[in-house]
Amino acid sequence: MSGRLFVLLLAASALCACSQANEDEKDVVQETVAETTTELPGGQDSRRSGDSGAEVDAVAEVDVNEIPEDVPPAPDVFSTGISAKGYGQHCKGHTECVPYGLACYSWGDEDADPFCSKNCEDSFDCPEYFVCDYKYGFETPLKLCKEAKYCSPCEADIQCSLAGMECIADEKGGKFCSYPCKPGTLSCDGGSRCAWIEAEGGFFCLPYWGACVGDGSQCSPCKVEEDCSEKGRHCIETYYTHERFCTAECALTEDCPHDFGCFDVGGPTGLCFMTFNKNYMPTCHKGEQKFCQECRGDYECAEGFVCYIGPANIGHYCSPQCTADDQCPEGARCTSKFDTGGAANGFACALKPGHECSEFVGAPEGR
Repeated sequence: MSGRLFVLLLAASALCACSQANEDEKDVVQETVAETTTELPGGQDSRRSGDSGAEVDAVAEVDVNEIPEDVPPAPDVFSTGISAKGYGQHCKGHTECVPYGLACYSWGDEDADPFCSKNCEDSFDCPEYFVCDYKYGFETPLKLCKEAKYCSPCEADIQCSLAGMECIADEKGGKFCSYPCKPGTLSCDGGSRCAWIEAEGGFFCLPYWGACVGDGSQCSPCKVEEDCSEKGRHCIETYYTHERFCTAECALTEDCPHDFGCFDVGGPTGLCFMTFNKNYMPTCHKGEQKFCQECRGDYECAEGFVCYIGPANIGHYCSPQCTADDQCPEGARCTSKFDTGGAANGFACALKPGHECSEFVGAPEGR
């Protein structure tokens, strides 16, 4: 498969949005759109403190020993005091957004999702139902207040709720918006797995890296070129899994890390891609998945496992190869492998009726 079919360099994938507004609209925007903050006594900025400026009554001291153990935790409260009016509204030009003090962000005629918003630095610059995240398509991705997507940074559930997600902790000390998921099915984005999150009491999609942005090394996740450039790599997106990850330029396979090869993407240099059975793979998925963990192909499974795809696409999970039922985990049987290639004998362990992958991948008993 040609690299042009599944690789997109983010740095070279966009058109400028400035052509969307005529000169009159630009004048209106320059006069109308402005960043505003609420100054509190003492010069505090309400965007950073989360304080709306209202006076707060003094809180009496409480003896923690007198608080009953069954008192529920404090609610997930997050408020920036910024009105949500106009944000996210579909637009064709700036004049539709100016009444709200916003601008229309579109990177060209092919942009399917132009919307009213404003630039931001973090989510404290936005209404609480929105996050500060990148809009792609421009020559340089813009950070805007927008509806959350998977892996958008967040402070609280309310910011992710419009998209049916929750704000969960990653493994690196941050938080991001994530979907609930079902183990053993393709319910997560490429580059992510369905994991039991103890703090949430359920299964949620989690990047294999443990966070949505890595350290810039080969195959670490990224959002923009700057996430990789310090280590001399590029942030790319693949059409196949829609992963964004850092990868290095190369001329020869020897220029790439172990288990990576130099793939010709039709540019002045090649890019380092993961290889499996001597084939280039448009992914950074680590081949570590075991029984009942989801997969798109054998390359995503640990050594000794293959990707089992059940009839009518029920189940996409890694499974040990087998020749008899007693070689399978309890609750599974040895059956024909509806596969994506790779199994020598064509048989793998499949769940018996009445069993689900959640029984095998980390959920506490009874969940």
